[in-house]
Amino acid sequence: MNYSSEAAAAPRIESDGRVLVCPGGHAPKVVRLGADRLVAAARTGLTGVADNSSVSLVESRDGGRTWTEPRILVNSGNDERVQMMSRLPGGIILLGFTRRSNGTCKGMLMTSSDEGRNWDDPFEMRPGPFDYIYPFGGVTALPDGELLLTAYGGYYPVYEHGDKPRERKGDFTLFFRSRDGSPWDYGGLICRFSTQPHLLRLSSGVLLASLRSAELEEAMTYEESLKRPLARTLVSESRDEGRIWSRPRRVTGAAEMQGFLLESSWGELVMTYSVRHKPYGVAIRTSRDQGKSWGPPVALADDAPATDVGLSQTLEMEPGKFLTLYHWEDRSTPRREANLFGIFWRMNPPSDRS
Repeated sequence: MNYSSEAAAAPRIESDGRVLVCPGGHAPKVVRLGADRLVAAARTGLTGVADNSSVSLVESRDGGRTWTEPRILVNSGNDERVQMMSRLPGGIILLGFTRRSNGTCKGMLMTSSDEGRNWDDPFEMRPGPFDYIYPFGGVTALPDGELLLTAYGGYYPVYEHGDKPRERKGDFTLFFRSRDGSPWDYGGLICRFSTQPHLLRLSSGVLLASLRSAELEEAMTYEESLKRPLARTLVSESRDEGRIWSRPRRVTGAAEMQGFLLESSWGELVMTYSVRHKPYGVAIRTSRDQGKSWGPPVALADDAPATDVGLSQTLEMEPGKFLTLYHWEDRSTPRREANLFGIFWRMNPPSDRS
């Protein structure tokens, strides 16, 4: 299946405004704790590629219209980057981040049992068969109570593959399994030469994963990938709770990556993703056949100043009404200005569908 379906119509999008969620924020991760209460984690401090960034929280009690000032959770002096946040079935919030220092990278987790007010000390994940991992995307609950946590990783040195043996080259998308959120045991590989997964269990029971194709294998460094973005968004599915995964297929074109999946209240799949070619921003594609084909793109935001934009997270606040969080960063300025935004929008409410 190729990356577009001529038979599918573009979604009808209406914007309801944009708000500043976290000044200086990067890479949003959000959970909904009630009808109007949201908690979002973000990377703060020095943004983008840095050596001493931190993990912070912001909160909203009015459905995302206004947000608190950032509250720093983790700031050890290392480069700490928020990667995922999920609310587990029992109510515990699980937050994942990476801690990078002197060429090493550790996948870290921490938990809160009181809706983000207080947090236990971070603990390191075992990386399974790899040297390092990034816990990324979130946690998906299976019907039998087992939890799946997606991640990606590889072998040292991080993101450099030229001198490695063939079997250690590239980036690997994988997942971990747990019964109660700790410990997390290596569960298996989803796809090689890919990163930044998001996993969604569809109403049909199929597990659908969006993946970023790993152009880093060619570009060698993250900085080079921002200058010459090549990655696409792929999808892979499993019909047996993650044991076997399909061959990944493309959803987007080049420099369109970091897909976030959501199944709407009426069953249509929504994917928001980063657009790192001009005009820079965030776009939307939809699928009405459980991800087998995808309609043409519609721009949600197209005014970002540079390629470092996206990492979107989307919530359906009411049927047909959505909130998408994303960031952009302008590295052309001395301050490397970054901001984390929220866009409210409406799409094809059930009463409008033909």
